[in-house]
Amino acid sequence: MSPLLLEFFSAVVRWLLTAAGAALVARNVITVDQAERFATGFAPALVLLVAPLAWSLAHKWYARLTLTAARELPAGAPDDALRDRVRDLLLRPGE
Repeated sequence: MSPLLLEFFSAVVRWLLTAAGAALVARNVITVDQAERFATGFAPALVLLVAPLAWSLAHKWYARLTLTAARELPAGAPDDALRDRVRDLLLRPGE
């Protein structure tokens, strides 16, 4: 993963963890120091764990979409027809 992309996602995750930490501090579940340490320490690790999971889920979703498109086509349809049908499903997800 690109260092710049990792830094960007880490910043977003750190922001989310800070927001969650603020809610926990407000309810006296954790201290302010703990919230700050968690947000700083967990963000890069969380990005490295979530990124492959998101990629895998996106791949599985696309494979399911391709399977749906293939089932709608007649047997022996060319690959171009399958690509066109997948594109149609992507552009018109309400079908």
